Amino acid sequence: LLAFLLSPWQAVNWSVILHLMLAAVTMVALLRRWQVGLAGCITGGLTYGLSGYLVVRAMSPNYLAVAAWLPLLFCLIDTALTTGRRRPLVWAALVVSLQLLAGHPQATAYGVAAVALFPALRTRRGGLPTRVAWVGFGAAGGGLWLAAAQILPTLELTTRSARSDGLSYERFVQMSMAPERLVTLLLPSLLGNSASGTYWGDKADFFIQMCPYLGVLALPMIALALFERRNAVTFALGVTGVIGLVLSMGKYTGLFEALYGLPGMSHFRIPTRFLLWWALAGAALTGIGVDHLVRGPVRRRQWLVGATLIGLCLARAAPLLWKMPAIAVSDT
Repeated sequence: LLAFLLSPWQAVNWSVILHLMLAAVTMVALLRRWQVGLAGCITGGLTYGLSGYLVVRAMSPNYLAVAAWLPLLFCLIDTALTTGRRRPLVWAALVVSLQLLAGHPQATAYGVAAVALFPALRTRRGGLPTRVAWVGFGAAGGGLWLAAAQILPTLELTTRSARSDGLSYERFVQMSMAPERLVTLLLPSLLGNSASGTYWGDKADFFIQMCPYLGVLALPMIALALFERRNAVTFALGVTGVIGLVLSMGKYTGLFEALYGLPGMSHFRIPTRFLLWWALAGAALTGIGVDHLVRGPVRRRQWLVGATLIGLCLARAAPLLWKMPAIAVSDT
């Protein structure tokens, strides 16, 4: 839609910025669903929308468009899970169809897999009806049906592509995150930064695929949420985040030999794309941790912290909105 009003590079830039904002807003909606206060919602939203993992995706607007809708999909499935209503599943199917139309099947598949895993984990700890959890899988089928006009030709095209018979195992595990790179959870530029031309990591390990950083507050707030808010939600989020980190290590885990044999998996590559699970779960836990930290008898503190965070966000975003450089597009 932006392409009708703006030049191509302006449309792409605004698409990136708006989807980063959308990612933050949908995370706020998810945390509000879990009764998180204002400060926690804003912190969680900013942690997800401005996380290193999403910001570096500016070079892949289609991936970012999928990730931006994922918290809302979680919110709708969780609503259906806890209330037993089916109407949220209709909206969830619409969200899945938008993700499919964005044009990054791998991101959509991994996101839907996370949404399918979450109800199972939440049900096990929370004692909720298993039948309702399984109803959530209907959202994926509904999304496929709504996006069929694009999905069916895409499937036909796949049979004529270089991936028609799947990728080799070497390509399948390419750009796995080495365990020692987990230190970048705290020090994102330890190996340099591609934005400044100082990245000196392995040439096969692109910086944009190796950035799990969520912010300086993330790890302590995640620990606070897991140890102080021991409930079904934090348990499910914690397991989802850990699985995302483990799967991002690909060939270093010994698990990808089995995953390679699963139907459809051999068409995908770059295990670090499982960091999408970590980014979403980690951001949500960060918001929950901040909520636990600031919530107390003096309720005004939440509004003060929230207003401060909004001010910092606007102060940082204003220069980007006024001076948007063209995004460099490679020949490939």
